[in-house]
Amino acid sequence: MLYDAVVRNIEVVSEAARHIPVNLTAHFPDIPWRAIADMGNILRHGYDNIRDDIIWRTVEDDLPALKNAVAEMIEKLEADSAQRMRLLDRIPVSFFSDRRSA
Repeated sequence: MLYDAVVRNIEVVSEAARHIPVNLTAHFPDIPWRAIADMGNILRHGYDNIRDDIIWRTVEDDLPALKNAVAEMIEKLEADSAQRMRLLDRIPVSFFSDRRSA
């Protein structure tokens, strides 16, 4: 059950990342934005080819960097609350709930 929840949340994060405007993602070229989007598609449509080691590596290595990048985006958008809220609306609460009330 935990595994299914992790996979589902990676799907949600992937979909949310697709909706972050390019003018924001461009500031973070080290984040593999296309690969994030692609992973969500693989999890949704290629579920028979999911590798546990890749899921674990994503959780351990990739999600922290993505979370830091999104936190930095939010900090930069603090002055523009409307744009900040549009960004926050695209991020799953379970991924970033500690920043939503900031």
